[in-house]
Amino acid sequence: MARVISSRDRLLETPSGVRLSSRMQLTLVGLAAIALVIFLIVRATVQTSMYYLTVEEFAARQDSLTSQRVRLNGLVVPDSEQWNATATRLDFQLYEVEGGTVLPVVYHGPRPDNFRPGTSAIVEGSLDADGRFVADSLLLKCPSRYEEGPEEIYMEAA
Repeated sequence: MARVISSRDRLLETPSGVRLSSRMQLTLVGLAAIALVIFLIVRATVQTSMYYLTVEEFAARQDSLTSQRVRLNGLVVPDSEQWNATATRLDFQLYEVEGGTVLPVVYHGPRPDNFRPGTSAIVEGSLDADGRFVADSLLLKCPSRYEEGPEEIYMEAA
């Protein structure tokens, strides 16, 4: 009597013709799933990783970071703001107190309400060919919210 071999049976056979047990099949599927998850985690980490630098650090390494996304921290230069509401474009400059290096920044998006001279800003983006930092993300720190209030002094009446 001839044995009929289905296409499912062929898929479950190794090249030597030995059929894999269901436990072995489950183990292989589990290993493949784990490998896929590890691959996706590594890929997402590489794609979202970027340098976090101050304006001075960026100026020192500017040549090697021209095509990379970077996150910068600096202070908004007083009187450097130019807001174009129709184009939703905000031009300003960032600096760092210690070094004095000034970096021009272009941000396309809504102007934050708390945008003020001297405010600490964090921008994400990259450097363009003209030497301006083109930011696609702008975060501002509001120092008044994080400073401690004055201590209250209680005096007892004598």
